[in-house]
Amino acid sequence: MEQLREIGEVLGSIRALMVFKDNIHINQRQCTLLLDLFNATYDSVSESMRLGFRFGEKNTSKWKILEQPLRELLCVVREGEAYVRFSLEPKLGFWAKAVFLQHNKDCTELHVHNLLSCVPIIIEAIEMASEVSGWDEQ
Repeated sequence: MEQLREIGEVLGSIRALMVFKDNIHINQRQCTLLLDLFNATYDSVSESMRLGFRFGEKNTSKWKILEQPLRELLCVVREGEAYVRFSLEPKLGFWAKAVFLQHNKDCTELHVHNLLSCVPIIIEAIEMASEVSGWDEQ
């Protein structure tokens, strides 16, 4: 539960940064893509959790299975936030960013890959935990 809250905070930070997306001269579309993917992932994961759990169960061991997958997602979202922050950095000039990002072409693809590789694990963990949750009701 704590990791989901932290992911929401980082998403809020990225949304606040993207208010100034017109100041991103290099990789503006990539930053927007990352924000959209992170938002869609957060919405999907939170909806799955809402359907699979009851809020009163938040302190039980059923949530334990979600800790590591959500921690991985938190790391991916934080790395994406750092990428957006770098893209907005006013101290680096246009040419400095261009040179740096030229040697780091797969940055956005790496963030997308990391995101897409951890989402199925989270969904599976939610399904497993909700099945365990359903056993207690019987």
